[in-house]
Amino acid sequence: MTNQKKTGLENFTDSQEVLDDFEISSGLGRIQDEYLTDLDVARTNIGKLTPEECYEKAMQLLTYSFYLQRLCNRLTSEIKWCDAAIDNAIAGSVGNQSGYSYQERKNKAVKQNDYACKINTKRVSCDLKLTRISFLTSKIDKFAEVLIEASRYKRSKKYEQST
Repeated sequence: MTNQKKTGLENFTDSQEVLDDFEISSGLGRIQDEYLTDLDVARTNIGKLTPEECYEKAMQLLTYSFYLQRLCNRLTSEIKWCDAAIDNAIAGSVGNQSGYSYQERKNKAVKQNDYACKINTKRVSCDLKLTRISFLTSKIDKFAEVLIEASRYKRSKKYEQST
């Protein structure tokens, strides 16, 4: 937009585009499609998979979950760094602000400090990214557990049949 303030909806749309770009640039989109296809195949055909195939798919999912968890950890670290940088940048000016709560005074101090304002924008971006992907690791881990259990069950049935 040219020299006009953006509406809340336009800001929201922009943030969604940034998050989509984040998923693409970090490889999440490509990797996610690949693993979601595996999830779909495994979910619909779990009875047809051999114990080894169940275990292989589980290991692939756990690898993907590990990748996502590393990404979550990185974003969490960036958020903590941003919080500390903001606090350091506005330490001398928070007390000079008027406001009912500390958070209100802090927000005013951040708005008046260009550096803190930029860091806060980065912090919000990291927080949005983290929120978008943080639940995936636990869901993928659960499905991998199901595949591992299916593998164990199939192996035990195979063992029982052979004896």
